[in-house]
Amino acid sequence: MSKPVSKTAVGAFVLCALTLFVLSILWLGGSRLFSNDMEYVLYFDGSVSGLSTGAPVVFRGVPMGSVTRINLVANARDSNVPIPVYIRIDERSFVLAKNASAPGEGFHEEIIRRMVQRGMRARLQLQSLITGQYRIELDFYPGSPANFRSSTPEDEIPTIPSPMDTLQSTIQRLLELHALPILNENDAVSTEEIGEHTTIGENDTLAAQVAVTMGADLLVILSDINGL
Repeated sequence: MSKPVSKTAVGAFVLCALTLFVLSILWLGGSRLFSNDMEYVLYFDGSVSGLSTGAPVVFRGVPMGSVTRINLVANARDSNVPIPVYIRIDERSFVLAKNASAPGEGFHEEIIRRMVQRGMRARLQLQSLITGQYRIELDFYPGSPANFRSSTPEDEIPTIPSPMDTLQSTIQRLLELHALPILNENDAVSTEEIGEHTTIGENDTLAAQVAVTMGADLLVILSDINGL
């Protein structure tokens, strides 16, 4: 005749099973369930090629979080196709200043809100020339407009064009212009020498043309890229 199963043994087995279940959830990322990390959305009009889920979010090089989701919003009424990028900001990236009072509920959200009011914007930043991977850069750009797209602006960080978008727009404007200063590819010029009334010759390099509008320093950068 078999011995009856002890209720204590059954209880211990169930408790161990529940403990293993909880630990497995935490190990697989369920720890986010107990986190107060903040989630925001960023809207981009241009291409986000090179940006992927998990890409880092940095503020002046300091890791702040990561990209969690990238969507596409199609509008049948026009050709505008904004791309919402969702990010998560780790609250542990904030460190209280000395003599600061203990943070209350909504403390970190209030910090982000005030930073946006002071001109904090998000933009794409090239992370590696070799892999072509991008990341999200946060920084202050005073004077830049805060164009909110969502119905909940408190959960959105406005964006500005990336340097590559700015460069492409500048090249497009140059192609549409008919009168700019003459600048040969071998000319040694300074920023002060680039004026509004110079004209570009047909045989001038793209680097020289862009330097007319964006400054002589860019001429050196683009010339290096052309030589790769």
